[in-house]
Amino acid sequence: MKLVVEWNHAENHGEDHAANSPVINLIDAIAYDILGEKRGSRGRQRLWGTGGYITFAVASTFIMDAISQTSNNVDYSVSFYIFLAISVCSCVVGYFLKLSDNVHCGQLFKNILGLLKYPKVVVFLIAIICYGMMNGVIEAFLFWYLIMLGASQNILGLCLVFQCVPEIIMLQFAGKIIKRIGHISCLHIACLCYAIRYFCYSAIPGPWYVLPV
Repeated sequence: MKLVVEWNHAENHGEDHAANSPVINLIDAIAYDILGEKRGSRGRQRLWGTGGYITFAVASTFIMDAISQTSNNVDYSVSFYIFLAISVCSCVVGYFLKLSDNVHCGQLFKNILGLLKYPKVVVFLIAIICYGMMNGVIEAFLFWYLIMLGASQNILGLCLVFQCVPEIIMLQFAGKIIKRIGHISCLHIACLCYAIRYFCYSAIPGPWYVLPV
């Protein structure tokens, strides 16, 4: 029964991530469009999303833990209810956003094929696919791996908090860092960090060690 619950949790998390991924890209495009000439401050706008992510992670995790103390199985329904309420609020707010004609998804494949004739763009797209795969493995399997190590719901929530706090700091100074060392150097550093992160995950003896990683 426990394995079934864990598998369903991993499946639901993967489906949610697959549906959420294009939304993130659309939000980025909308943010760039609204900021106009102030696009360099995009990181400071994005950190509010990270703050909301932390709030949802902590609130839903501790509520799930409190509800599930009387049962051997974790009740994930509270997270879906909270997510539904926040999604409805987001839809209402998004309806009133005034966007220019620059934000659209028309002729997507035609435009992508036009970009593939530039070698630098092809290499960049391959790099982004690799980063997406590395991030996808963490998004889909990290919690499942931690549960197998004996992690509680509180540890899973704290894991997201420890992951997002440095992200807020980085988003605050992202513009200055990119300006100083360049975009490509940032990609190299990110790749190195992923390698270190994967190695540390494979070596941790218990779930609590995931927090410093």
